Order: sequence, then C-alpha cells, then structure tokens
Amino acid sequence: MTRDGAERPGDIDGMDLDEAVEAVVAGGQEQDAETARATLEFVAEDGVVSADTVSSTLGEVSKVVATAETRTELAEGQLADVRESAAHVDDLGAVEFYLAEFQERFDDVEQGLRTLQTRLESVTDRADGGRIYTVAQEAKAVRQTATQVQGAADELQVDLEGFERWVGDRETRYRELGDDIDALEQSVADLGDAVDRIGQAADGDGDAVAADLPTAWADTSLRVRMLDLFLTDVRGELADLRTWDEREDVAGAELAGGIEDRIDQADTECDRLADRLDALAEPAWRGSVGDDLDDFDEELESFEPPVDWGEVQRTLETYRSRVGAD
Repeated sequence: MTRDGAERPGDIDGMDLDEAVEAVVAGGQEQDAETARATLEFVAEDGVVSADTVSSTLGEVSKVVATAETRTELAEGQLADVRESAAHVDDLGAVEFYLAEFQERFDDVEQGLRTLQTRLESVTDRADGGRIYTVAQEAKAVRQTATQVQGAADELQVDLEGFERWVGDRETRYRELGDDIDALEQSVADLGDAVDRIGQAADGDGDAVAADLPTAWADTSLRVRMLDLFLTDVRGELADLRTWDEREDVAGAELAGGIEDRIDQADTECDRLADRLDALAEPAWRGSVGDDLDDFDEELESFEPPVDWGEVQRTLETYRSRVGAD
C-alpha cells in the first residue's frame, strides 16, 4: 500500500514493527528505515506499535523528566550551601571565579530543564489523536534531553562537592595548588627540551626540527609567553590562599613558602629559556612572525587571574596556526 505524507493518526496503530517501518518510510515521514525502526522501537511492545504503548512510553518519559527536575533541585540546594560556606572569602579571585562558573552552569541546567518541561507538555498534549510516529520522535528526543539535563546536574553536584572540600580544608587547597605547580614544572622541562632541540639544530646537530627552524622557534616562543601567564596565575592563587590564611588566623607559613620557592625557580628557568630563544633567533624569523608574537602578547595581557585556561588554549592554537605550527 502506498502512503503519502498525510498519514492518518491510526495508520500504524496495531501494526507489527516491520510493517510500521515500511508504512512510515512509504508515507514520507522518514527516509531512512533504520532511523524509523529505532524510533518505533521506542513505542513498541512485543514487536507491535500501538497508541496504548505510546501512552505508557510517555509515562516513562515523564518519570525521567521528573528525575532531572529532582537532580536540578539538589544541585540548586548544594550551590546555595557552597555559597554560604565560602561567604567569608567569596571576594577572593579563585573563589569568585569558581562560584561564577558554578552559577553559570546551574543557569544552563535550569534553562535546559524549563525547555524540557515545555517540550514534554507539548508532546503529551498532542499524544491523543496525533501521529504515532511524530509523537514517538518527540518523546524519544525529550527522553534524550532529560538524560542530558540530569547528567549535567549530577556533574555539577560532583564538582560542587569537590569545591566544598576545597573550601573547607586548607591542606586540600595547598595540595591542589601544588598539583598545578607540578604541571608548571613539567611544562618548563618540556619547553627546555624544545629549546635544546632548536639550539642543536641551529648548530647542525639536530634532528627533524632542522627542517623548519623558524616555525619551531616561533611555536616555542608562543609557549614561553603562555608559561609567563601560568606563572602569574599561580602567584595570584597563592596570594589568595595567604589572604585566606590571614582571615582564618591560621599559623604556619611553610606550605605557602614552599610553593613560592618552586614558583620562583620555575620563573627563573622560564626567563633563562626566553633569553636563549631570543639569542637563537635569526632576523628573518623575527620578521616573519614578529607581529604574530606581539599580537599574542596583547591577547595574553587581557587575561587576569584566575585565568580561564580553556580560552587561553584556544587562543594559543589560533596563533600556532598563524605561525604554521599546527
């Protein structure tokens, strides 16, 4: 039987799955049989598509949406608790940054939930007397979105729990800053290796980097500049933690002093590597990428601690492409 796009509401009601798939494709509601099958399986029971199954499926979808609502409410309550716990230090850069990020994420979850609730109400209103396939498509999409909203709310709760531990425990704060210093020191070491390879290649003793010394030099110069920002960022966080200690009248400066020494050492090594890169540069190299390096410097100056490192990484990749290092 040939069908057009004007499928009547009951056309596939009671059909077995294979027949319903053929009818949907023949009626022009779906071009791909595999997609049609995946959608109809969502509203099929024992291999049969029916309006009754659509109703029960919508009931299940409503429960998934209700779970997303509950998880969103829990995230909202936890965010309020975190704000209260951090109220005495919420003006410090790191704390202010994280609280703003958490609020933005919650706002996104809440907006997603409102949209989801509207879509569920709409598909439920159309379920009686509506095209089974259209309702199945919308119900499946609502369920998928509900799962995404719930996942985002759950992930936010986990991150809020971690942040609350960070707020409540001084050693955790310094330990996590120490982890950042570990990453900084590794980056400095990697940068040192890169500078060594450029130096060896310039002397005729290097490996494949010699094939494009100007690009290697430009790429490494970008990375040196980014590490300068990394140093500024960790110094800013250390300053916040020291202010935090003062407000909580915490005795003992060993943790902060040890971290400051490591930052100073990394800073000194970065300066040394930057000077060496400068000495290795040929005038032609500067002429070809000098403007790009200056522009990168200007962009980095727009970032202030605490730094959004995702945005910095995207900026770096843009300039790596400009100097041919991607």
